[in-house]
Amino acid sequence: VVVCLLCKPIMSKQDDGATIDRKLRTAIEAIESGRWPKAVQFANQTMKKEKNTKLSPRINATAKALKAMAFVKMGKSEDAEAIIEELKNTALEDEIALQALTSACKDLGKFKEIAEMYENAVKANPGKEELASHHFMAFVRLQDYKRQQQVAMGMFKRFGHSPYLFWAVMSIVMQAKEAVASGNGKLAKAMLLPLAERMVRKAVDEKRIKTAGCLDLFLIILDMQEKFKEALEVLQNDTDKVYREERPLYPPGFVSTDRRRITYMRKQGQLDNVIETYKTMISKEPDEWSNYISFLECVVESNSKNSADGGENTSAVSFQDCVALFESNAAKADAHIRGPRLAILELQTWRSRLNTEPKEPEANKMSELILEYIDAFGSKPCCYQDIAAYLKYVEASAQEFLSKVKDVINGNKEKMDEVKNNQAQILLREIESRLSFGTDDINEVCERANSLLSCYTEVLPLGNKLLDTEIQFADPYIIMSVHMLVKLADNTGESRYLWRGIIALERLLKSSPSNAQARLLLVKLYMIIGAVCKAWDHWEVCDVKQIQLDTIGYIASDHLHALGDVESSEKLYAQTLNFFKAAAREMPEYIVNAYHNGTFGKVDEFTKFQKRLACSLQRAMSLCDSEHLLCIMDPEDTYAPASHAVFSKEEIEKLSDNRDFDIMDTWTHDSKEAKEEKQKSNSTTRRQWLLYRTLLAQCLRAVSDGAIDDMETLLTQLGEAAAEGIKGVSSDKCFADGISFPRRDLFSSTQWCSHHDSLLIPCFKLAQQIIALVNAPCRGEDLSNKTSQMKSQAKVITDGIDGLLHKCEESWGKSLYYKSDINNDDIERGFTVTECYIQIVLIIQLCINFCNEKQKGNINKVARQTRNAMNEELGPFYKEINERGGKFADLFTFEKESFSFSGGLSFEGLTFDEEDAKISEDVKLAVENSYRDILTGFRKRISQARIRPS
Repeated sequence: VVVCLLCKPIMSKQDDGATIDRKLRTAIEAIESGRWPKAVQFANQTMKKEKNTKLSPRINATAKALKAMAFVKMGKSEDAEAIIEELKNTALEDEIALQALTSACKDLGKFKEIAEMYENAVKANPGKEELASHHFMAFVRLQDYKRQQQVAMGMFKRFGHSPYLFWAVMSIVMQAKEAVASGNGKLAKAMLLPLAERMVRKAVDEKRIKTAGCLDLFLIILDMQEKFKEALEVLQNDTDKVYREERPLYPPGFVSTDRRRITYMRKQGQLDNVIETYKTMISKEPDEWSNYISFLECVVESNSKNSADGGENTSAVSFQDCVALFESNAAKADAHIRGPRLAILELQTWRSRLNTEPKEPEANKMSELILEYIDAFGSKPCCYQDIAAYLKYVEASAQEFLSKVKDVINGNKEKMDEVKNNQAQILLREIESRLSFGTDDINEVCERANSLLSCYTEVLPLGNKLLDTEIQFADPYIIMSVHMLVKLADNTGESRYLWRGIIALERLLKSSPSNAQARLLLVKLYMIIGAVCKAWDHWEVCDVKQIQLDTIGYIASDHLHALGDVESSEKLYAQTLNFFKAAAREMPEYIVNAYHNGTFGKVDEFTKFQKRLACSLQRAMSLCDSEHLLCIMDPEDTYAPASHAVFSKEEIEKLSDNRDFDIMDTWTHDSKEAKEEKQKSNSTTRRQWLLYRTLLAQCLRAVSDGAIDDMETLLTQLGEAAAEGIKGVSSDKCFADGISFPRRDLFSSTQWCSHHDSLLIPCFKLAQQIIALVNAPCRGEDLSNKTSQMKSQAKVITDGIDGLLHKCEESWGKSLYYKSDINNDDIERGFTVTECYIQIVLIIQLCINFCNEKQKGNINKVARQTRNAMNEELGPFYKEINERGGKFADLFTFEKESFSFSGGLSFEGLTFDEEDAKISEDVKLAVENSYRDILTGFRKRISQARIRPS
């Protein structure tokens, strides 16, 4: 009887939960099947039906939570937020309600509300362990490490389970990492880390360490305190089965454990032990490249330390010792193992660091070693990438070296099948391309490109049986030839080489549609000639998604908007921002899972990755440019950029440039340092562009809101940002920075138009004068002076517009459509002119809209006189602006059927067969359609942009 009485309340609660589940089953099923409107309908029906029952408060709360979840999925964020605000302070008891509301909050990014919700639930049900766990994870999503620690310790004391103790310890470690990052390392070392260490040592004494994750946490704490000796003891204790009697927590021979042990020994200065350990690891894992590099680094460090001490060290490892070790491993290794043979090559480049005469690798020795490597692995596709870094040492005797490479490849011809022989020939061509890529002899480069195009035709039948998803054996010939053609275009300024490259790549894709290198290269080439619509078609086929939008999205985003493909830009920005939005929602769940699974080493890793995505430069640029895009998408709908697209100069400096510049194959001579310098310069330009665009957005927003107090400062900053960006505009041609970099200089068209200082800033100043006068109406001479100033400022704007029109007519004649050899500079400038005119109209219209709103209803006599005076003075100016819009639209008007490609489709001196001719016609038609679509878009948007005074 006693047992039944005690269990009755518990059973009653369980029965109530089942009842609620049953009554809301139709709404739940509708949500599970994605029928969101039906879910809302069923929830409302249940609430109405159960209005006066005993469970109505709980049923109502659960039904509302389900509605909030459905509203989010339907895109009705405001309705969902209203329900969340209503329920967050309610002590929800039912799991369905909590889960539904949590899901809605996650989708809306309202992690703080999740924490408040579970805090109330835990207060109402303090003995419910699952609720307490959710409460802790809510603070994990918020990255509130102090509250995490408090909640986890409370759970450990209340429930006594070991994982909760380690959750608390990890929370303290994250507090320490945060303190170090903010420059408060003293707090971390003096208080937080010692506390975490004491807690873990106590857990060791109580035999609470049961998983490798807990041991990882212990090692993290010791590493952060630089207690490397103690860390080595921990690893040894695990080997000795101190923490678990059955077997060590780390599996015997676990590579990660060996590397950790080496790291701690190296930090302790036990370099001799480390070197011996690496010798063993190199023998055990002969193909692990990092072992060779780390071994050489330790040898250099050990020798330097001995030299600094001034003593004689008999255990020092010499260059000859390294040679003997690597050659011994190469002799023992299987024939397919590349590591030991490649290490012998790498070792030659370490001569100066190992203090060996001569300091630099000898050309003859390097040539001999490279030839030996080619002899062993010349038929492997990876061979060129393996030896590329060492080819610079044989440049002085390039012809002699190439002759020897041919002899090696021909000597192995009978030992290999057709496919492997072809790969060896590709290697020869790659080496030839690398050693001759710097030549400026047009005839020589043209001859090599033609030879490669011919090789493609000859070798293509080898891949007749390959699937569409496989890359053809002949494809590398086309890729190499196109790189050479691009270089010819860069050196000569003749677009016909680019056209020939495009035709060759289009031909390649017919046989090998899955070749990403070819497709990305084709995207770049179409961008160069300004055929942005065709470039977008190929970009879509690449199916770039998820993290790739951050790392390689720049290939498209740096051109699409600038070349005026507004619709495609909108799609790309939407895809990119949706990815970042999804990442912001999902990344906290990875951290939550790391705590749940006890993989504490991943907590910091995921946290860093989350911050890197949140601070992505690509995200910031997509967000800012998407807002500017909205301003010109529909010029009739005056739109001012939202405040969330604005970034301060300090925020921009902290953004992370996550772009991948190694996505494209290249045969340039650039050193690693030179590439890094170009990347840094390119990144600086992007930051300057983002600052310029964000200041422009702030100015537009200020005009829309009538907030002119800081306008003067903003305009000064805008002018400085534009001047700084223009100062860095490069005069280099197409791919002077390497094919891995975006071709377009972000400020090049801004420099050409000079619209920021001659048009936009005067427009903002005029808007500032108008808004100031509307806010403080006046009469008489004062009013006359101010309207006169406005008229003068308006004259500056019309003169600027006339100057820009004159420059366009000088460059393009009657219309851009009639210009021969249109390229991306022309299209980009056309779009800059279009955007500039629309922005002029937008600034003035936003100002007019503000004034109309301000003067709505009954206004006094002074205000009426002010308004009439302004209309009288500025009315003709508005008319003149609209008339100039017609002239700008005429620049993009066309009457004839097709474009004139003078020289663009002439392929004299280049290999060109019948199939190429057919593809050429298709390409020409596609490019014409692209130009026509873009120019039509320019004309349409300019025609729609008109000032509409009250």
